[in-house]
Amino acid sequence: MNNIFLSLLNIETASEIKYQDYIEKFKQKRNYDEDPLYWLFKDNEGNLSQFHNVDLQKKINLEHSDIPVFRELHSDILLELLSTSNIFPKVIDILCYCHETIENSHSILPVLKAKKKIGLKSSLPFSIGHAGSLNSAIAIELAIALLNGNYENFLLTIVDSVIPPFSRFSFNGYIKGDGATSILLNKNKGDYKVKDVKIYPSSLNKDLSNWGIEEYLESEKLIIAKYKDLLDDINSSKNSVKFVLYQNLSNKVDGKLEEINSNISLNTIKRLRYAEVNLLGSDIFYSLKELEEKNILVAGDVILLVSASIDHGIAGIVLEKT
Repeated sequence: MNNIFLSLLNIETASEIKYQDYIEKFKQKRNYDEDPLYWLFKDNEGNLSQFHNVDLQKKINLEHSDIPVFRELHSDILLELLSTSNIFPKVIDILCYCHETIENSHSILPVLKAKKKIGLKSSLPFSIGHAGSLNSAIAIELAIALLNGNYENFLLTIVDSVIPPFSRFSFNGYIKGDGATSILLNKNKGDYKVKDVKIYPSSLNKDLSNWGIEEYLESEKLIIAKYKDLLDDINSSKNSVKFVLYQNLSNKVDGKLEEINSNISLNTIKRLRYAEVNLLGSDIFYSLKELEEKNILVAGDVILLVSASIDHGIAGIVLEKT
């Protein structure tokens, strides 16, 4: 693999609301909103009730009740993200929009709206979805392939905002918060060198709409097993990993991954802000940003970013500080 470099350009922070306030608004909006999303949800509510049941959420006693929530459309969040990313539109060869959640308006394609509004006439736009929080790893794999050709700058954007009728909680996983991130990948320079990308899909042979708590717990076990496979592959590649930052998925997964790391003397870094919030596609990059702000990274430090989704699997991105 030729050298590909990565730089964090911008992290958009959503405004915070109290969890109980969110629950009340969730209930009110679900009762009267006529958006097509709600009709679709209504048709499937019986199947999805365990994953998106506000009454189940009310029973959760959260110690950290503040959650980051965007109020704008996904496409408007994307436009704001791009406007503050300090990169000239003319140098963007590829604009990639990653999302785990969906746009409130069914008639808007955020990446095409951004291309038109910002005037990215010569840029190639595309979206990556339906891969949970693994979308950034998939995007980086694509960037590696494309940047080894004639392209130079690959702008990776990640926008997630959970909107009713979809809830922010499923079984014993951490509450889901909103996040947005912009990342520049190119073949000339950057804050990190991309050393490796590994993706390990995992899913049960059962439709997600029919999952109960048993399936969720089984999927947690699969994530933990895949993490061991990831570490075996990373170690076999002789990457001297100094720091491991992994997705905030659930308390159980946190504990198991930290135990595995401790047994092989890997240094686990846990995010302090939103320590028990899953920021979906942006989660690992919020953690990387917090690590950067500690000013402890030096050239040559190797960092393993681990993204995970309960219904999609796990991915590892190995970066070396330049």
